Amino acid sequence: MFVRIDSKHIVDNKLFDMCKTAEFNKDPTSVNIEFLDWWDRPETLLHQIFKQKVYDRGGYYCYEEDGKYLGGMGYYPFEEDENIFVLARMYICPDLGMKKTVDILMRLMTHVLITARDDYRAMILFMNSYNDWKLKCFDWAADPKRNKYTAFPNILTTVYDKKVRYKYTEQTAVYLDYNEDYAEEIEKCLQRITV
Repeated sequence: MFVRIDSKHIVDNKLFDMCKTAEFNKDPTSVNIEFLDWWDRPETLLHQIFKQKVYDRGGYYCYEEDGKYLGGMGYYPFEEDENIFVLARMYICPDLGMKKTVDILMRLMTHVLITARDDYRAMILFMNSYNDWKLKCFDWAADPKRNKYTAFPNILTTVYDKKVRYKYTEQTAVYLDYNEDYAEEIEKCLQRITV
């Protein structure tokens, strides 16, 4: 089951418990999910949800199973062009095993993409350098033979060929022009934030 969370969400321990797992997670991306001192840390998920209200116009979706949130992913309109949504803050709790982790990740990605796609023309996501190794997963995610949950079968992502500065961090931009008519506009936006 998927649960939508924004700043109006009644705070529950399931969300806090999911964020607390980040403290023990070896994945460097988990630092942005951590619970500790979140009220004073603008890079954390909870700060972005409840203080910055980043997900009020999109949403942060948690995957719930057996009364626990096992992972989450959100989206919001891109500041450079509101016809594009930003896929953000992917997180899966540690120690679930590779098969379950991948399954939850694909479910979350598909759910968020299906939820957002009709209100936007394209999707973009930004990855820190320590996540660059995950770039090879995107083609796999679009292959319906390998990913039974795919939202956009056989439509491949494009990796922008230069680094960008987004949210004060140098990152790799990956976009999905799922209507196949907006790539030029996406590239213009990315040129404005190219390092």
